[in-house]
Amino acid sequence: MNVGDLIKHGSMKHWTLDGPNRLVKVVSPTSDRAVQQYGSALGYVTQEKYLYGKVANEIERLLGLRPHELRQMAYVYALERLPTAEEVGFRLNCAFPDGRVFDAAGVTGMMAAREAYSDHRDVYERSMTPVSQFYQPGSGMVPQWELTSPVPVAGKIATVTDVFAFPRANGSIKPYTPHNRGAIR
Repeated sequence: MNVGDLIKHGSMKHWTLDGPNRLVKVVSPTSDRAVQQYGSALGYVTQEKYLYGKVANEIERLLGLRPHELRQMAYVYALERLPTAEEVGFRLNCAFPDGRVFDAAGVTGMMAAREAYSDHRDVYERSMTPVSQFYQPGSGMVPQWELTSPVPVAGKIATVTDVFAFPRANGSIKPYTPHNRGAIR
């Protein structure tokens, strides 16, 4: 086993199927169609606790999604089972779009996407509303994993809007704060 595998396995050891360490998939209303059709999730996931008390646009920024992708709302799904090590890749945290450092090439891509957005080109891929087609860096405090194989979803656990925040199981919308830090940003 190499160092990368050790890091990945270490990142997986606290996953659960319920509670704050549950893996969740956040999708826009447009992407929800694919989850509903196939009954599975693919792509990036994180742990539920990082979403507590956040509204849709805060989740969008936290996870580093495309600007305005969750403009109206977001759906949050739980996984039916935990992914195996072969079905997932550890992508550090949400500050790394697509698991990579946001460097000069990322800035160039962002500027090109903004220009296309301004010219009303390439704005509707997987979105009901116009969005710029680049992923911004998200929070360095939120871990992310990429599901490389479809994993069945257990069901939708929340609908989040710009008014209704993602709740804890008891209905509280108190944000998650690690024991030694302030709120997750």
